[in-house]
Amino acid sequence: MITLQSDIVEKEVIKVVKEICDALKIDAVINNVCRPGDIIKSQVLLTVIDTIGEALGVKIPKDSYIFREKNHKELSIKETAQKIINVAVYEK
Repeated sequence: MITLQSDIVEKEVIKVVKEICDALKIDAVINNVCRPGDIIKSQVLLTVIDTIGEALGVKIPKDSYIFREKNHKELSIKETAQKIINVAVYEK
């Protein structure tokens, strides 16, 4: 079993968010303090949660929207990475 490290998770989320921005021609600075939910619609972000989990070798539960808190606060990539680490289900 692997243990996720925040810097690795942040890099993967940044990579995926940059790919989305490039595909949608969104000009934005993507780093660990940006909030993807402020620049990309949640429906689009929802589609990449499994992709991020697969790249990291974990499953992210379907009921965990990693880019926002339940109080509707958009999370930074740094906060998103920590949420992924907290909710990740490690495969045996």
